[in-house]
Amino acid sequence: MPFSAPYFLKGCGRSMKVTAIMAHPDDTDLWCGGTLRKYYEQGHEISVVVVTNGRTGTNEAVSDSWLIETRQQEQLSSAKIYGAKEVLFLGNDDSELFETPETRKQIITAIRKLAPDVILTHNLKDQNSDHRVTAQLVTNSLIPLPLYTVRADAPAVETVPVVFMPVSTISRKSMWISPSSTPLKRKRWDAIKPS
Repeated sequence: MPFSAPYFLKGCGRSMKVTAIMAHPDDTDLWCGGTLRKYYEQGHEISVVVVTNGRTGTNEAVSDSWLIETRQQEQLSSAKIYGAKEVLFLGNDDSELFETPETRKQIITAIRKLAPDVILTHNLKDQNSDHRVTAQLVTNSLIPLPLYTVRADAPAVETVPVVFMPVSTISRKSMWISPSSTPLKRKRWDAIKPS
């Protein structure tokens, strides 16, 4: 499993905010949807940040605008399964994500706005460049979060969240959480499971 962190929050004595910050609209489902569902069932508040627009998520001949809209709607639908209170779409171009002052400001703003206690994100050594850059943006944004001198579109926060990343990015099959271990709908699992 990519994230085996639910024990960290289990019995912590208070409700916490858990945010998944993922590169693409389907990454939350594929990497940590089951984990988010477990957090939700434990009474924690869930939110999702999608960094890119998902424009290159198919080889089919479809328009960019149709694919972006479709992938956002799919993300919003699946976010209901794990009880996400809020889903933020940052809209950066898929497959063209770089760490720039603008993208870092987006991440700092999102984290400050959502004020999570825990963040789930990609591994810094992931094979996908958008995944690596997303993880890099998250980790490089942690120190500036409480600094009032760092400009963003949300005020500084007092605490810095804990960040969890998957240990491995080699075998995607080992990262799946089956429907038998979580209440993810069987229909959704059939749509996303590996062949």
